[in-house]
Amino acid sequence: MRQCPTCAAGLEEKTFPGKLTNAAGARIDVTIDECGSCGGMWFDEAEIEQTMGAKTPLRALMNTTGTPTQRGCVRCSVPMSEVAVLGVQVDVCGTCHGLWLDGGELKSLYEQYAANHDVEKGMSCSGCGTAGFTEAQLNYGPRGLLCDVCFSDVELKEQAASRAADAAMSGQGLSAMMENGLGGHTTVSKNADGSTTTSTFSIQVGGIELGGLIGLVKGLFESKPR
Repeated sequence: MRQCPTCAAGLEEKTFPGKLTNAAGARIDVTIDECGSCGGMWFDEAEIEQTMGAKTPLRALMNTTGTPTQRGCVRCSVPMSEVAVLGVQVDVCGTCHGLWLDGGELKSLYEQYAANHDVEKGMSCSGCGTAGFTEAQLNYGPRGLLCDVCFSDVELKEQAASRAADAAMSGQGLSAMMENGLGGHTTVSKNADGSTTTSTFSIQVGGIELGGLIGLVKGLFESKPR
């Protein structure tokens, strides 16, 4: 697995439809390497143009005097140089011509490029693959370029998991989980002889069944002398 030159975390491959098309008119898929920790992105040669729909190669827009850095190239490990592209400082490998962008630099670079050069209109969401979005309609981050629907879906799932984890670990977690239905759902059914049967369906958070556990701990709290 390739490593992030900024924070040394492992990079994850992300594949999505690029903005450039082939001879048949189909969009060319782009696979970049992304850091889920700091949000940086690595582009092999020509991938940045495919991602942004840039008709003019970015190498033609770079200043010729780069500043050597301690960051190693993601592909070939040689030290990269920091160069300016349309006012945005990026890291470039002089050997394989790959490009490293820190978190947030892709948005800045695209905005500067699109303001002065022709681009293929209609960016694609890396989550669902839907094309035709404008730059303002996509969200830039560690998970790629996401439309509002995919971005909201990811955010809601993360928030729900975070709230459940916080509730499970906090002193007020019991009441919070009961109020939100995380303690399980109990049903009472009547038998033929007139007796009743109680069934509890527990929900798991982090592999722990909460239904019976919450009931037991809650009972212990309520039975304590005051």
